Formats: sequence, C-alpha cells, structure tokens
Amino acid sequence: MAKENVANVENIDDFILDFLDKRKDRLPITGLHVNGLFPTTYSEKKVLLAGGFYDHVCIRDTYIYNTESQSFVKGPDLPSSRKDTALCYLEGKNAVLSSGGHNMHFQAIGYEATNACYIYSSEFENFKECGKMLYPRSGHRAVHLRGDNVFMHGGCNGKDAPYGLFEIFNTTYGSSRAVDALHCTRRYLHGAAMLNDGRIFLCGGRYARRGSHNMASNLTDLYDPCSGTFTLGPYMPSYMEYATATMLTNGDVLVVGQVGSFLFDYRMMQFRSGPDLTKRRKRHFTAKLPDEKVMIGGGDALHSKTYEIYNERTQKFETTPSPEMPDNLYDYTAACLF
Repeated sequence: MAKENVANVENIDDFILDFLDKRKDRLPITGLHVNGLFPTTYSEKKVLLAGGFYDHVCIRDTYIYNTESQSFVKGPDLPSSRKDTALCYLEGKNAVLSSGGHNMHFQAIGYEATNACYIYSSEFENFKECGKMLYPRSGHRAVHLRGDNVFMHGGCNGKDAPYGLFEIFNTTYGSSRAVDALHCTRRYLHGAAMLNDGRIFLCGGRYARRGSHNMASNLTDLYDPCSGTFTLGPYMPSYMEYATATMLTNGDVLVVGQVGSFLFDYRMMQFRSGPDLTKRRKRHFTAKLPDEKVMIGGGDALHSKTYEIYNERTQKFETTPSPEMPDNLYDYTAACLF
C-alpha cells in the first residue's frame, strides 16, 4: 500500500485513525509516547541505531534491528559523523527525527555542537534535511509532544557547559520557538520520557546550577506542556550521570544507568528498586519494543557490542540468543522504535 502524505491534512487524529484502519500490517503499541491526546500507532517492529563513538572518533553509521528476526542490517549513513545526537520517534508519521550532536576526536579539548535536524523515513529509507534548532545541542533529549511539535531539552554546546534554554521544534516548518519557563536544573546526558498524563519526566544526567558541569545528578523534573511549567520531582535513589528513561506499558518509567535500574511510579511520585541488569551500563541506549519489552544495549568499551531485553511480564532482564551487535556502538548511540 502506498504511504500517504499527512503534512497537509487538517484533522490529523481522524486521518491517522483512518490510515491505521486501512493498514493490514499495523501493530498497535500501548504505552509508547502516549499522552492522552494522540492515538496509539503501528510499528514496523524495527529499531534504528544511529551515530556514536568508535575507536576514538565519531561515526556516521546506522543499523536497523528487526525485533522479530533479532537481526541487524546496515542502514543509510547519517549526513555527518556525530555522537550524543538525539533521536525521536514521530508517532503517526513512521519517521524518526535526528537532532544535534557533535563530531570530535577523543583527545580534542573542545568541540562544537550542531543545530541541524534530519528526518529518517521508512518510505525513503534515508535521512533528509529538516531545518534547524534555535541552539546547537549535544547530549540533549527530544520528546515528541503531538502533531509536528518536538520538545528539545537540555544538552550543551562546547566545553560541556549545559544549557538552561529549551525549545519546541516544529518538523513541518523546520524551525523552533523558545520555551519561556523557569527551570531549576541545567542538564545533559539525562533520561527523558513522556508520561501517560502528558507530562515529560526528566531525570539524572550531568547538571549545573551555576555553570559547573562535572557533577552527576539525582534530581528529577516534570514539564507540563499544557501549562508550560516545570516542577521539581522526587530525588532519585542514586546519582546517575548517564541515564535513560523508558515508558513502560503499565505506566511506570524504567530508568537505567551505571548504578543499575530503578522504576519510577509517577502516580505515587516515588522510585523503587528495579531488576538487576545482566551487565552494568553507561553511555548506552534503550528502546521500547513490542510485546511489553525494552531493548538495552551498547555502553562503554567493555559492553559496547552487547544488548539485553527487559521483559515487563517477568520483570527481568534477559540475554538474547545472539547478544552481539554488528559493531562497537557506545557513547550514547541512540535508538528509536519505528
């Protein structure tokens, strides 16, 4: 079936519901970027892995992981070599937004981040230019709000100085507007996830209140897109400078980092201990999969070719029959389900 262009459709919700009804290969996913305002979407059961750090240099390689066959194939190259880029699944468009990141040699003293954005579409199987953010960002997080809007949060430009500036990027116009909201913590290399009540949960990472950049964080924040305000959340049980946050089907958030894993219950506003990982990871990636599973992989040089699967039903991390990825992918290689 030929894919239709949704860019000019006035009522996007009705269009998507009708589009999903026509698809024979759709797979409804619950708990993935659900905010109560956007219908659940289908998935082609694949994960896109892009960029990262290998042998002291940034790479432009991408790989596509098929969740059914548990196999990897080489994907199209990124437009430029980069690491600490943010990938965001655009629900309802079967596309992934790649934003920011930087290119640097391991021994370089400083670096310059980019504000360039690209769209990866399964229709074209390639990356296409999609405008620019207001600020160059690296180590930031991007969260899809609804329609064409993506919330760009945190990150830094050069010398690891984190931003206290945030923006809403529009994928149709390829431009951003600044977010005018008071925020207590500048952070990067942190976890971010959309909760079922529509708020964005931010946790861990590296932070600075007065320009300091080399401190691990145990702080959490909640951003409400409706009111445009931030509120301070509960403290994490441990400091976690390399954190990923993944929304689970039951509404909890799985937080994974170098100290292990935690589960955050936003209804009770509290953390509890998570299951034991098969390997301790940092500078890793996570991606929500079908069938109530989460993929966790990569990391530092010791674990950069391995991955494991978290099973929500058993509440355990499981090794895979083929635990190795095709390349040493670490230092925040990103992943998105599409």
